[in-house]
Amino acid sequence: MLAIVQAVRELSSREVEALHLGTHAAVEQRILASAGIPSRGLSVYGLRGSNPALLAWNAARMAAAIKPALAAMKSFRPDVTLSTGGYVSAPVVVAGRIHGTPALLFSADVSAGLAIRFEARLAQKIAVPVPQAAAGLPPDRMFVSGYPVRPDLTALPPKEDAKRALGFDPRQPLLLCFGGSQGARSINEAVAAGLDELLPATQILHLAGTLDAPGLAARQSTRYHLEAFREDMPTALAAADLCVSRSGASTLGELPAAGLPAILVPYPYAGGHQTANAEVLVHAGGAVLLENQRARAGELVPLILELLADTPRRERMAAAMKARSQPEAARTIAAALLELAA
Repeated sequence: MLAIVQAVRELSSREVEALHLGTHAAVEQRILASAGIPSRGLSVYGLRGSNPALLAWNAARMAAAIKPALAAMKSFRPDVTLSTGGYVSAPVVVAGRIHGTPALLFSADVSAGLAIRFEARLAQKIAVPVPQAAAGLPPDRMFVSGYPVRPDLTALPPKEDAKRALGFDPRQPLLLCFGGSQGARSINEAVAAGLDELLPATQILHLAGTLDAPGLAARQSTRYHLEAFREDMPTALAAADLCVSRSGASTLGELPAAGLPAILVPYPYAGGHQTANAEVLVHAGGAVLLENQRARAGELVPLILELLADTPRRERMAAAMKARSQPEAARTIAAALLELAA
């Protein structure tokens, strides 16, 4: 979202103000505050699971969130609404429709979820990151934009310089492991259990998330750097020779931008969206997919070692990733937003 806001400001001849309506998540709020974008939280929960009472309660809370979202609309008086999908954005899109504010929906995942399919009925324009994401969306209002990334991902430092900046030996390979701000338990456990095998072959930057990082800190060394999370992800992506990660929607933009070959371990729940995201990069030749249960069963570390030992294969994967990069994606979406706001 921040990349799109910045692109709108660059393209617009007028001063652009932005207001974020979303979750109360601490990481999200901190990032927005650092970007100077005010935010108002909405108390909304997803419509997943099989408990009828809980589903009914969450549906009621989602409907109730329309009122504060509409109040924010009336106060802020936006010219256009940008939705990046997800349950928390549904009340905002509904409020925008009531308020008469046009909406652009960016369907970030390859497989559209329930919220995306609902919001697609109300949005005037729908952007998707790759052609495979168009399935089931209205073709007359849909366009392929690419996945927007921050400007600092389009001008990365040389790999050796990035390794030095992170405190690693620039002559040695570097493995980057991450799973989002909360971490990825199966990846964390597999990497931690395999450190004795991995560290003779590679340096490791392990972003284990806030839940698991405290329990892994004892293994810190010059070759193994453990952090809960890192806001300066561009440097980490630029420094790495191989990464292991989940396959949330952002991987469709960040890994291609960095030309970084990857082992993707999709989160096996939440509707299976991550598997569809991973398959796009696998079919392009830039990634290998490893199912979550196979990572837990001990297959991750041997696969890492296999790829680290095969430099020509990693170079082919890196080139395939880079070929999918679309650095103009944020500006493409920004231009469509400005057109709706006119």
